[in-house]
Amino acid sequence: MKTDLRTLRGLIIHRSSVREKDRIIEAYTKEEGRVVFFAPGVRHVASKRAGHLETFMETKLTLVRSKKGNVLSEARVINSFPDLRSDYDRLSIAYEIIKLIRQYTAEGQHDSLLYDTTISCINACSKEKPPAYLQDMVATHILRQIGGLPDLYFCTHCRTKLQPEKFSLKASDRGFWCESCAGKSDPVLTEVVKLMRIFIKDSKKSHKLIVCDNTLKRMRTTIEKILHTQGGAVR
Repeated sequence: MKTDLRTLRGLIIHRSSVREKDRIIEAYTKEEGRVVFFAPGVRHVASKRAGHLETFMETKLTLVRSKKGNVLSEARVINSFPDLRSDYDRLSIAYEIIKLIRQYTAEGQHDSLLYDTTISCINACSKEKPPAYLQDMVATHILRQIGGLPDLYFCTHCRTKLQPEKFSLKASDRGFWCESCAGKSDPVLTEVVKLMRIFIKDSKKSHKLIVCDNTLKRMRTTIEKILHTQGGAVR
């Protein structure tokens, strides 16, 4: 049987039990995007790999590609983010992040920038008082990765430059329309678009932003509407 051995760096995002001692594990990897693999024997009490495959762990994975699919050979934790599990609010943000990854990224479609952003946000979740907009940052990069990110600088209808407080969201067109084309404006979206620009330009600096509750709420609603136009899960 022909096999292909490779080593990946990935975030464990889902696990399910099969048989008595095995698991099916899903990871979002830097090299190959979302990957599903079979992990034999990891539920056994004596397994040395089990502690390296907990959800939210960043792990170095050695997988064998065979006719039956990906099979785990070795696993070694890189970062366990131990403080993440000590706080319900932090854990809730992290779960929303991996939910987005599972729903809107395709197997085998890698994006190193999205991976780095995701790991950065999971790391931020493990700190005290993580920014509430971390999942929105990841969602913005997912939109970029799947080709659904609206033009953040120009009207998608007439291509004129978006002026502050003089444009609105046209979800059906997956973009923002200027006041002249839409016949209306939504001033709060100015701050939303500014934040999305920052998320794309410099994710590292994004962790230090101060965002008011109203802007956060509108940003989440806006991103959810745009994601909805993508037709749901990508498989």
